[in-house]
Amino acid sequence: MEKWDVIVIGGGPAGSQAAWQCAARGLRTLVLEKERLPREKPCGGGVSLAAENLLPAPLPAQVAEVRCHLLRTVHQGWRRELSYPQPFLASVRRAALDAHLLDMAQRAGAEVRAARAAECLEPRPGRVRVRSTPHGEAGISFPLRNEPQDLVATAIVVADGVTGKVSRALRGRWRRQDLALCYTAEADWDGHHDDPYRRNGIEVHYAFVPMGYGWSFPKRDSIYVGLGAHLPAARGLDAAFARFVQLNGLCLSSPIRAALVPVGGPARNLVGDGWLLVGDAAGLADPFSGEGIRYAIGSGQMAGRVLADCLERGSLPTRTALAPYARLVRATWGPQLAMGRVMLTVLHRFPAALMEIYFRHDEPFRRTLDMLAGRGAYGSLLRWVLPRLPFLILARSVPTVREPSI
Repeated sequence: MEKWDVIVIGGGPAGSQAAWQCAARGLRTLVLEKERLPREKPCGGGVSLAAENLLPAPLPAQVAEVRCHLLRTVHQGWRRELSYPQPFLASVRRAALDAHLLDMAQRAGAEVRAARAAECLEPRPGRVRVRSTPHGEAGISFPLRNEPQDLVATAIVVADGVTGKVSRALRGRWRRQDLALCYTAEADWDGHHDDPYRRNGIEVHYAFVPMGYGWSFPKRDSIYVGLGAHLPAARGLDAAFARFVQLNGLCLSSPIRAALVPVGGPARNLVGDGWLLVGDAAGLADPFSGEGIRYAIGSGQMAGRVLADCLERGSLPTRTALAPYARLVRATWGPQLAMGRVMLTVLHRFPAALMEIYFRHDEPFRRTLDMLAGRGAYGSLLRWVLPRLPFLILARSVPTVREPSI
């Protein structure tokens, strides 16, 4: 039976960053990724500047295909366009981003095995059994054994995403109100090359679905488009996505894919005896914007450091010994994610009033971009938005609803 210091379940940004931290500290680290590598994932592929600044070096040009400094927003005939002083977001393909981050972990000494599903057996501090089985088509990029294996680790980091079986067994099931649903696809550039806001910026479209928005992120030779909504309000999302694509004059060049995003805030249990949850598996995504990569990178790094500190001290990785990770996550992002929930609630209760506040001024959009750049937080945005909200509600000055125009 193979023995490891750390087994990381999931090779996305959260898992790879945890593996990088552990391997760099000299721990025998294994990453199990159930998909064949490289693999795409339903995702807009936007890495905020705040997320990129968590990495030891900027993303290389082959990963950061477009650096966006422009923002265009559209809502029921309203339109605002902003130019930010610096790129606030790097538009990437997830296959390239994930491969780059996994390469960091491998260079630090971690081993990566692709097309391997994982099941956690008997989690307990100091000896966690993991069963690894072949999954899907065998990968060729990383070492692979084709037979089921029982592995043992001192501790595991669970980074298997919002629908992962291991995280669900440890964390419990999500509630509907803690999830959002999104549809994504790739579209051709035909007819859009001369539009600077589509070439060097991101677009955000409201009013296609309640409690949600549509987006487009430019890549080097295509556009990634998507539409997402809070799951309780996501009925008819497929038809709304088709309408969104048509009204934007886009021609899809890939199948439509669906994904769930956690919007309920950090899971109640982020650690246990011998395990830690990171990234989407831990419920770490912005409830209002849907940004998840920043929290995946950051939580993976935090988990790796806390786990390495624990093992270097010779301590058993009990729930108590790993609790500093949970406290660090909640102290770092708890208020931010809680205020994102407040914004989501305001959007649900007063959608027209909130949109009018946004579209009558540049300031709320600029403060939102400040957050993506790591220069602000929801507190600043809420202090600007909330005092203006009652006047619009009482005055009933919301404009007449019109069809979305592009």
